[in-house]
Amino acid sequence: MGFKELEKQLCATAKAFGAFKAGFGYGKSGKELLKPFFRSLEESLGAFETEFDFLIGKDTVNIDGKSLGARAEAGDTIIFDVSVKYNGRWSDVCRTFFVHETNNLQKSAYKLINSTISVGKAMLKGGTEAGKIYEAVNACYEKSGKTLVHHAGHLIDKTPIAEPRFIAGEKRKVKSGNVYAIESGLYDGFGIRLENDFYLSESGAEDLFDDFMPLADPESYIIGK
Repeated sequence: MGFKELEKQLCATAKAFGAFKAGFGYGKSGKELLKPFFRSLEESLGAFETEFDFLIGKDTVNIDGKSLGARAEAGDTIIFDVSVKYNGRWSDVCRTFFVHETNNLQKSAYKLINSTISVGKAMLKGGTEAGKIYEAVNACYEKSGKTLVHHAGHLIDKTPIAEPRFIAGEKRKVKSGNVYAIESGLYDGFGIRLENDFYLSESGAEDLFDDFMPLADPESYIIGK
C-alpha cells in the first residue's frame, strides 16, 4: 500500500491544526481548545477515529496524557500528538505550539529536536535495524548531555504505534513499502515533541507531512500573540 492514500488525511490533519491555532484563546480549557480541531477534521474526512495526547504547560513533561481541564498561559508549550484512522489507514504526527512567544531555551530545544528528525530520516533505509535508528537519533542528544526517553519512532500499520519501535537494541529491520514515524522530544522543565510520517521506498524515506506543516521555523507555531 503506497503513501498516496495517506495524503488526504494528513492534509486534513494539517488543516485541523490550523483551526486549532486560529481558535486558541486564553482562559479556554483544553477541552474547549480541542473543539475547532475535531470540527475541522470531521468537515474534511467525515468518519474517522483518533488517538491523541494533548498536554499543556507543566503537563508536557509527563509525555502522555490529556490536559482537558488545564488553561494555557504565556510561555507554555502545548504538545499535540494525534493519530488519525481514515479508510482503515492510520497516520501519526505531532507538533508543539508555543503560547505567545518562544524563549531561548525553547528555541534551542526545538532546533535540537528538529535536527534529530532529519537524522532519523537519513537512517530510515530498507534493511536498517530499528535499534540503529534510535542510536543515531539519541547520539544527537548525548552530544548535548541529554537522552531521548522514549522511542525514536515506529511502524504505522494496523495500529498507530506498531512494531518495530525504534528503541535501543531492537534488531528487527525496517522494510521498503511501509510507513514509519520518526518521533523525538525533550521533557526538561517543559516538553517539546515533534513527529512526521515517512513512506519508505526502495530509494529512501519520503516525508509525508512536512510540506503541509514545515518544521523549520518554530515561530510559525506561536499561538495567542
